[in-house]
Amino acid sequence: MKEALVCSYAASIHKENHYDSTVIDEVLHGMKVSILNMEGCWYFVRTHYRYEGYIHKSKLFMAENFLQQWDLGPHSMIIGRFADVLDCPKYQGVRILCLTRGAQIVSGSADKDGWTQILTAAGECGYIRSSFLSCAPKSLYLDEYAEKKQKNPKLTAKNYIEKNLGITEEVFRMQVVATAKQYLGTQYRWGGKSTYGIDCSGLCSIAYMLNGINIFRDASIKEDFPVQQIARENIKEGDLLYFPGHIAMYLGNGRYIHSTGRAGSDGVVINSLNPKDADYREDLASAIKQIGSIFVG
Repeated sequence: MKEALVCSYAASIHKENHYDSTVIDEVLHGMKVSILNMEGCWYFVRTHYRYEGYIHKSKLFMAENFLQQWDLGPHSMIIGRFADVLDCPKYQGVRILCLTRGAQIVSGSADKDGWTQILTAAGECGYIRSSFLSCAPKSLYLDEYAEKKQKNPKLTAKNYIEKNLGITEEVFRMQVVATAKQYLGTQYRWGGKSTYGIDCSGLCSIAYMLNGINIFRDASIKEDFPVQQIARENIKEGDLLYFPGHIAMYLGNGRYIHSTGRAGSDGVVINSLNPKDADYREDLASAIKQIGSIFVG
């Protein structure tokens, strides 16, 4: 099976093989996809987090020798909202590309002036401010938890997080909430998953992915992914609220964060389940159909 890297800042995944088709997801720069079928200029692909759809070939880089080089790493990710890739280590350099939070690159040496030499997924050398980079979690390029779960069905997300990520459940919950809050004010974009624009399931899935766990990308609980249904009285920070066609992340104290296209919100905002709060949304509070958590069993 052929593989390719997303070489633009992000690649839209379409439901069908044409640009007029609905966008159902975005794959960020440096993420690898498996090519299941080629249909002219469109490739039917599967992401490492098991999502499928069509990507135009112009968004992908497929040189086999480069893919082998890319796999050797070391991989870093963008942690700033945006980060320019310049052709030299100074602000006056030519901008090669602008990457968003969660984009993945291969990082080289850092200099004393705060620049790191990097390699993009298009095979171009460039420079990024070192403060905008962090070590990339494995969840950005493989679904390690799913692989380990397949080999050991008794493995739980809590055990995986404590053993493989080296943090407690409480710390993970705080981190995933903090990551979601970094997207506050980002505009709503159907199928989006970047700081240029993001939808409800894009927000929740990328917040988990950047913290080491891949959940199902859509607004539903799906078998063989780590989120499972829990009772409402057991909800804690970082758990997920499911509505008809919508998803949000619980923040505690009756509040939740989500990306919504509702007029007046138009993106990532915080709302409340408490009717006494000014940002209460009765339409959502009365429509909760499921609560989901990765900390089950």
